[in-house]
Amino acid sequence: MHKVTLYLIFHLLLIFSTFASYAQEIVISGLPHEITNYKKWLGNKKCTDINSYQNDYATKASTQIMLICKALQLGGFNATLSFNSVPNYSRSLFEAYKGRIAIPGDSIWLSQISQKHFYTAPPIFAEGEFQKGFFALPDKRKEIEEHININKSKGITSLQTLRDYIVITSQNWIFDQAAIKNLELTHLNTTKTENMCNMIKYGRGDLYFGELIMIGNKKIVFNCNGLILEPIKGIKVAFTESRHFVVSKNIANSSKIYEALRKGLNILRASGEIEKAFYPHTNNKNIIVSWLDLLSLSPEQKQKKND
Repeated sequence: MHKVTLYLIFHLLLIFSTFASYAQEIVISGLPHEITNYKKWLGNKKCTDINSYQNDYATKASTQIMLICKALQLGGFNATLSFNSVPNYSRSLFEAYKGRIAIPGDSIWLSQISQKHFYTAPPIFAEGEFQKGFFALPDKRKEIEEHININKSKGITSLQTLRDYIVITSQNWIFDQAAIKNLELTHLNTTKTENMCNMIKYGRGDLYFGELIMIGNKKIVFNCNGLILEPIKGIKVAFTESRHFVVSKNIANSSKIYEALRKGLNILRASGEIEKAFYPHTNNKNIIVSWLDLLSLSPEQKQKKND
C-alpha cells in the first residue's frame, strides 16, 4: 500500500507539474524575422544559459526578448515562452492591450503606456540610453563623411551638412519623426522597413535612422533587408524619454508575471547584464559614447546654414 501511495503521489505531482508548466506559458509578440533570430540564437539552450550577446542573431528586437526571458526566470517565474507574429510596434501594443499577448517583445515609450491597461516595468532604456545613428550604403557613407569634413573647415557644422541628404523614415514612428523635425532634416516617409531599404538601394533616399545599441555584430552595421548599411561616424541622437517592457493587465496572473519581470530586470541591471546587452563589444561602446548627440545642441547650434 505504501508503494502504491508513493506511486500515486509521484504521478499526481507529475500531472500538476505538467499543468503548472502549461499555465505558465507567456505569449510574446515580435516581427517574424526577429522571432526567428531569437530562436536561432537560443538554439537548444535555455535563455539563462546565454552568456554572450556577441552573436549575428543578436539585434535590438531579439536581445530584448532574451532579456525578458532571463528576467522572468530570475524573478522566479518559470515561464515557457510562445510567440505571436506582428507586423509592427503599434500592432504589438494593440495586441497586448486586447490581452492576446502578455508582453510586447519590443519596449514601449513611457508616454505611450496606459497605466490602466498595463503594468510598467523599470526602464530597459533609461533617459538617454536609447541611441540612434544615420546609416548609409558604404560609398554614400564615405561621401557624406568627406562632405562633413570639408564643410567643417568652412565653419559649417555636421548637422548643417546632414540636412543636404534625405532620411527615410515612417510617419508612424512618432519619436523618430519628432527628432528628425527637431533637427530640421530633409526626410521622406514610407510604411515598411522593406520599403525604406529599397528606397535607399535605388537612390531615392540616403540615410536610414537606425539603432546604435544592441548590435551583436563586431562591426557597427545595420542589415537593411540584405543591404549592409554603415553609420555616419561622429554623430548620433540620444532620446530623452525612457522605454519600458509592459505586461498586459488583461491576461491571467498578470500581476505575478509583472512582479517577476520587475524583480528580474532589477537583478539584470544591478549585475551589469543590461549594459552588456547594450554594447556586446566594449570597443563599440567607447566609439559611440564619444559621438556628438545632435539633440543636445543649443538652438543656435541647430540654426540652418542659410540663416
